[in-house]
Amino acid sequence: MRYILINEQLAIDLGIIEEKHYYRTGEKKVIFKEDILTVWKDYKKGVIEDNQFEYIDTKKALKLIEKWTQ
Repeated sequence: MRYILINEQLAIDLGIIEEKHYYRTGEKKVIFKEDILTVWKDYKKGVIEDNQFEYIDTKKALKLIEKWTQ
Protein backbone atom coordinates (compact mmCIF):
# COMPACT_ATOMS: atom_id res chain seq x y z
CA MET A 1 0.00 0.00 0.00
CA ARG A 2 1.25 3.47 -0.81
CA TYR A 3 0.87 6.51 1.33
CA ILE A 4 1.23 10.20 0.50
CA LEU A 5 3.44 12.45 2.61
CA ILE A 6 2.75 16.12 1.95
CA ASN A 7 3.00 19.49 3.64
CA GLU A 8 -0.18 19.82 5.68
CA GLN A 9 -0.87 23.46 4.82
CA LEU A 10 -0.32 22.82 1.11
CA ALA A 11 -2.80 19.94 1.20
CA ILE A 12 -5.33 22.22 2.91
CA ASP A 13 -4.70 25.12 0.51
CA LEU A 14 -5.15 22.86 -2.52
CA GLY A 15 -8.35 21.41 -1.09
CA ILE A 16 -6.97 17.88 -0.89
CA ILE A 17 -7.90 17.71 2.79
CA GLU A 18 -10.02 19.94 4.99
CA GLU A 19 -8.57 22.18 7.66
CA LYS A 20 -10.17 20.03 10.36
CA HIS A 21 -9.10 16.54 9.35
CA TYR A 22 -8.35 13.25 11.08
CA TYR A 23 -5.15 12.34 9.21
CA ARG A 24 -1.90 11.78 11.10
CA THR A 25 0.30 14.86 11.26
CA GLY A 26 3.73 15.84 12.48
CA GLU A 27 6.58 18.13 11.50
CA LYS A 28 4.05 20.22 9.50
CA LYS A 29 3.34 17.21 7.26
CA VAL A 30 0.37 14.91 6.86
CA ILE A 31 0.16 11.25 5.86
CA PHE A 32 -2.79 9.61 4.16
CA LYS A 33 -3.38 6.47 2.14
CA GLU A 34 -3.21 7.09 -1.58
CA ASP A 35 -6.44 5.19 -2.25
CA ILE A 36 -8.42 6.86 0.54
CA LEU A 37 -8.86 10.10 -1.36
CA THR A 38 -10.54 9.69 -4.70
CA VAL A 39 -9.64 13.32 -5.45
CA TRP A 40 -5.94 12.44 -5.27
CA LYS A 41 -5.92 11.12 -8.84
CA ASP A 42 -7.39 14.42 -10.04
CA TYR A 43 -4.77 16.42 -8.14
CA LYS A 44 -2.01 14.25 -9.46
CA LYS A 45 -3.06 15.19 -13.00
CA GLY A 46 -1.50 18.64 -12.98
CA VAL A 47 -2.71 20.46 -9.89
CA ILE A 48 0.23 19.36 -7.77
CA GLU A 49 3.83 19.00 -8.79
CA ASP A 50 5.85 15.84 -8.17
CA ASN A 51 8.29 17.69 -5.88
CA GLN A 52 5.48 18.79 -3.54
CA PHE A 53 4.73 15.35 -2.14
CA GLU A 54 6.36 11.98 -1.58
CA TYR A 55 5.06 8.45 -1.99
CA ILE A 56 6.04 6.31 0.99
CA ASP A 57 5.44 2.67 1.83
CA THR A 58 3.61 1.28 4.84
CA LYS A 59 6.79 0.65 6.83
CA LYS A 60 7.99 4.26 6.50
CA ALA A 61 4.50 5.63 7.18
CA LEU A 62 4.21 3.61 10.39
CA LYS A 63 7.67 4.72 11.54
CA LEU A 64 6.79 8.38 10.97
CA ILE A 65 3.45 8.04 12.77
CA GLU A 66 5.18 6.35 15.69
CA LYS A 67 7.79 9.12 15.83
CA TRP A 68 5.11 11.82 15.72
CA THR A 69 3.06 10.25 18.52
CA GLN A 70 5.87 9.77 21.02
